[in-house]
Amino acid sequence: MSTAFVDIPNSGRHMTVGANRPRPLIDLRQYAVTTAERNDAAGKVGWAAAYHYVVENGHYHVSSPLPEGSERMERQQCFYNGFRLVTELDLNYAEGVARSGRFTTWHAWGVTDDGLVVDPTWDHPEENQYFGIAVRPQPYAEAMCEMSWGMSMPLLEAVFVLKLGNMPELLVVPNWK
Repeated sequence: MSTAFVDIPNSGRHMTVGANRPRPLIDLRQYAVTTAERNDAAGKVGWAAAYHYVVENGHYHVSSPLPEGSERMERQQCFYNGFRLVTELDLNYAEGVARSGRFTTWHAWGVTDDGLVVDPTWDHPEENQYFGIAVRPQPYAEAMCEMSWGMSMPLLEAVFVLKLGNMPELLVVPNWK
C-alpha cells in the first residue's frame, strides 16, 4: 500500500494516509469549539468545560503506528488503556478529540515527549487524527489514585470536579509545536 503525507489543519504538521484507506482531515480544534458550544446550549456543564479547556490548551499530536512489540488493548476502554500506558510504560497521558475514519469523539491515548501518539485502543493509529492535552505520568497517576474508576473522562473529571491544584503545572509542554 502506498502512502501520502497530508497537512494537519492549523498545526504545521502532517500525517501519513494509506492510499487505499483515505481519511478526510477535519479541523479537530474547530470540532471541539463547536461541540463546546453545543454542550453549553444543552446545559452539559462538565462536557462543555472539558471541550473549552482542550480548545484553549490543546495541541495536535503526531499520528504514529503502535510501537513494535506493543499489544493492542481492549476496545472502547481508552481511558483505562491510557492509565495502563502511563503506569506500565511511563508515557504521558493524553485526552481530547480524536478521529478514526469518519468517527470523531472524545478519546484518550498515550503520547511521547516528542508528541508521537501511542494508541492501543484504535486500529491504524498512524492514520488517525489527535488533538488534546497531555499530562506527565507522575501527577496523572497520583490524581487517578485519588479517584474511583467508572468515569467517562477521568483526567478532566479530576480537573473540574476534584479541582486538582494548578492544571498548567501538570501539562506537558510540547516540544513538537
